[in-house]
Amino acid sequence: MRIPMSNDAPIGPGRPKDLAKREAILEAAKALFLSLGYANTSMDAVAAAAGVSKLTVYSHFTDKQTLFCSAVMATCQIQLPDLLFEYPDGAPVEEVLLTIARGFQALISSDEAVKLCRLIMAQGSLDPSFGEYFYEAGPKRVLAGMEALLRGAHERGLLRIDNP
Repeated sequence: MRIPMSNDAPIGPGRPKDLAKREAILEAAKALFLSLGYANTSMDAVAAAAGVSKLTVYSHFTDKQTLFCSAVMATCQIQLPDLLFEYPDGAPVEEVLLTIARGFQALISSDEAVKLCRLIMAQGSLDPSFGEYFYEAGPKRVLAGMEALLRGAHERGLLRIDNP
């Protein structure tokens, strides 16, 4: 299963998706999944909390598992945006690396992340794909971002790294 990015909107016939509604659904889903757990969060409850219809929820996210996956991705994307791993011209390497480290520390130590890890561990015993969602959204992105950043620093002659 492809892990959707938080800003991926399904493409298809009809009107374009309302991104504000999509964000409201994601915010409601994150809050409900973290407070109620996966099993106790219904698409009806998400729709009510987001102020949209259940049909709207399903038009943005095909099922509860896709919604959960998107909520995990959105949470990680907010804490560690892709731009964080880009190397700005002229910036000291130490500063760039410290910014990434602080962002990662904030991600893994936040109350939201701790609750999410607990939820994924609990749900992962029933369905291992939940661990994959978190890995794709967080650790795998960090590894790929760091590898690209370090490779770029090596190519610029800022660091000497044989195998980023």
